Amino acid sequence: EISGASVGDKRPKLGQELLYNVDAIVSIAENEALRSKRTVLVEKNRMIALQKEKNDLNKTVGNSKLRLERVNQISKLLERIWERVRSAPDQISPVSISEAVLAIQKTYPEEYTMFSIGKIMPILARPIVTQALKDWSPIQDPFEVKKVLEDWKLALEYCNAVIETKYKNGEEEGGNSMINNESSYSNLVENSVVPCIRSALLTDWKADVNNKEVALMIDSLKSVLPVSTLNMFSDVIIVPKLKSELVQWNSLEKGLGLHELVQPWLEPLEKKVVSLFPEVRRKMKAMLRNFDPSEEEENSSAYEAIKAWKNVMDRRSFEALLVECVAPPLANLLKGKLVIDPSNQNPDPILRMIRWQDLVPLLHFESILLGEFFPKWLTALFNWLKSGSADLSEVAKWYQGWKSLLPAVVSTSREVQKQFTAALAMMDKHLNKTPISPPPSPHQFSYQKVLAKRKAEAQNQRNESKGGVFPEVQIEKSGLQSRTVTFREVVEEMAEENGIEFAPKIGRNRLGRQIYGFGSVNVFLDQNVVFFDDGSGGDWKPISLDDLVSYVGNCQKM
Repeated sequence: EISGASVGDKRPKLGQELLYNVDAIVSIAENEALRSKRTVLVEKNRMIALQKEKNDLNKTVGNSKLRLERVNQISKLLERIWERVRSAPDQISPVSISEAVLAIQKTYPEEYTMFSIGKIMPILARPIVTQALKDWSPIQDPFEVKKVLEDWKLALEYCNAVIETKYKNGEEEGGNSMINNESSYSNLVENSVVPCIRSALLTDWKADVNNKEVALMIDSLKSVLPVSTLNMFSDVIIVPKLKSELVQWNSLEKGLGLHELVQPWLEPLEKKVVSLFPEVRRKMKAMLRNFDPSEEEENSSAYEAIKAWKNVMDRRSFEALLVECVAPPLANLLKGKLVIDPSNQNPDPILRMIRWQDLVPLLHFESILLGEFFPKWLTALFNWLKSGSADLSEVAKWYQGWKSLLPAVVSTSREVQKQFTAALAMMDKHLNKTPISPPPSPHQFSYQKVLAKRKAEAQNQRNESKGGVFPEVQIEKSGLQSRTVTFREVVEEMAEENGIEFAPKIGRNRLGRQIYGFGSVNVFLDQNVVFFDDGSGGDWKPISLDDLVSYVGNCQKM
């Protein structure tokens, strides 16, 4: 029975089940042991990391305490310096401040760099500079502040030089401790000096009282004021005020002396003063509109006023002003006031005209003489010789007297020599008792007629030399390389010949082309064609140079 039951029962025997369970328990125990071992290892590593972190924190705390102590020491040093500056600013020099800052940099280099202690110099300097300049009058004594600012500028540069030397020699780990000279110095000037200068410019500057003194003030400060500060003064205050003074200038009260307003600023403002010249020319043209050179005082004042601009304005603009405003009145002076009478001669009109010979362009000066003087002079000589009472010795003195009046540059010109030759020919015929032909009537000549004729002759000569090529030609000169004449140069030459101002309008263009002022008309040049604005608001129209000159002339008469 027992064996039969065993055969039919398939379950494992009791011993096998026990062994299986024991193996399972052992496996579980092994896994738990491994897990515990790993846990212990992790905790041990964590403990090591925490210990290291603790040590690092302790070290950081120690360093922080040390740094805090050093910062407190620096703070106490700065407080002592600041207290000295506040209590006795007049006894502190820029050198002592720079040495104190350098001492901090040497003792506490890391903190000096970390907290940018070098930037404290302008703050320390401000009360010292303010105290030094408390009674300063910028206009009356512009050089006082110059010495003060130069000392502080040198102090900043000295600090930088010492620190830079240490950096190059490896005594410092980096160059971050360098002081930004420009920024620090600008801050010092902005906070302590600029308010005084700004106040002087805005409230104390009277153009008709102390203009030269104010210009001298700015010029003397150019070497110590930052460029940005100078630009601010010129762009925001000085140039706008000068423009306003020019616009309001009353020649009846102040005369023609615009140069006394503008020219003292040539050196302080340099190129920026050029922006005032268009308004100067416009104002001078308006003031010379009724110019009468027959009055000696008026002639002298106009001459001196215009002469002052000879080497200041560009040549083209200066000559255009003379051709437009001076040459016609001088021609009218000889036409209406000059009477040539050998028996009662009054040379004042021509002497007043000759006074302008170093200013008026030679072409126009000669044209005035050829159109208004020589026809009258030759006619007077003819009438004197024909009167029968002429003494040749007196005639010769009269001839030499008039000839000596004329400037050498004029009397030696070919056209003027022709007039003297004609006079000598009449005197020779009178001596030989040969019939003398009367010279052309003075009514056949005028300044404008002679000028137009000479311009036409000059243009014909140029056309011949150009060989008919226009507007770009090759000019050949012996010993020189050929060069191309641009259309812009042709327009400039045409403007100069006609006494018309031709200059670019700064900052203005049309269709990508620079706009120019041709007299009172705006033009631009494109592919050798002039386009002009007729003021109608429509498209700009093409125009020939001759028509443009005529158009500008008509505009000036309106």
